[in-house]
Amino acid sequence: MFFSKEITPSEKNGTSQNNGRPPVYLTGLNPLSLYLAAKFTAAGQRCIILNDSPACRELCASGLTVKEDRLLQRQKYSLESSFWIREAPEMIVITSAAATLRSDLLHLSPSKIQNTPVVIFSVVEDYEFVKAFLKTPLIQGYFNGYLMQEKSLLTILGRQCSVELVLSVDNPFYTRVTGAFQETGNEVKTSDNAAQAFWNNFIPQTVASLLSASAQKNIYNLTKDEQERNLIDKCLHELINLAAGEKIEVDYATLLKRIYNTPANYISPLQESLSRKQLGELGSLTSLLLQKAGNDDCKIPCLRGILKNIYTRL
Repeated sequence: MFFSKEITPSEKNGTSQNNGRPPVYLTGLNPLSLYLAAKFTAAGQRCIILNDSPACRELCASGLTVKEDRLLQRQKYSLESSFWIREAPEMIVITSAAATLRSDLLHLSPSKIQNTPVVIFSVVEDYEFVKAFLKTPLIQGYFNGYLMQEKSLLTILGRQCSVELVLSVDNPFYTRVTGAFQETGNEVKTSDNAAQAFWNNFIPQTVASLLSASAQKNIYNLTKDEQERNLIDKCLHELINLAAGEKIEVDYATLLKRIYNTPANYISPLQESLSRKQLGELGSLTSLLLQKAGNDDCKIPCLRGILKNIYTRL
């Protein structure tokens, strides 16, 4: 049985007036942006999604229902959206998929976000074009959790979600940013090693995404098959070797455990997008993976075979 509560517009506005802080702006319309919007709202922080698509307008009209399996809770949230930054922001959070990042950045006005922390969860080959456009430093972020969206229903699967931020304690925004994410109920970790944080998160997500997309099965089901388990092992070692080429050591057991802890009914975003014949994320991931491998076939033969299988089937 799920216990329900509705966060009404009056409740939401009341809490945001009480904290007296400027709004948090999010780019991207995806499960992560919706999850963060709901969690920031529940924490009493006004949150605005920078998106003017019909899908976003429909969500703002109907509200977002968030179902959290581990807590047996269901809550409904009112969402707020805008096409541009109307007020000075408390923080900018970029969750855009790599394929839509450039267009989503057009919602941000560099002149309005100076002296504002910008956290980016998008994983791309090079962040320099983002820094150049926004004219401000970036705080890289990584999300560890399992989210699935079906229209206005967002389901949170598995255990407590966590956020890792590449942020040193001497950063002037350290307290503001870590505090904001801690208020959302997420476990918050920080690191001052950007490369380490990248590989710790990129490796398990890439292996799980590509294998589930190739086999057209949930990663949970793949872990029950001996042949697929061997494939998981080979792909992990290929990426661990790539990380070692950058003098980054990652723990094999930790990465393997993260893959094996995937909830049974979770469908990866890549697997879902390919089922709808949307190829943007596959192209971005392929480009990033090949860039890391330096276009050397010998470095990732297993992963290249998986990519070939996916592209052949399209």
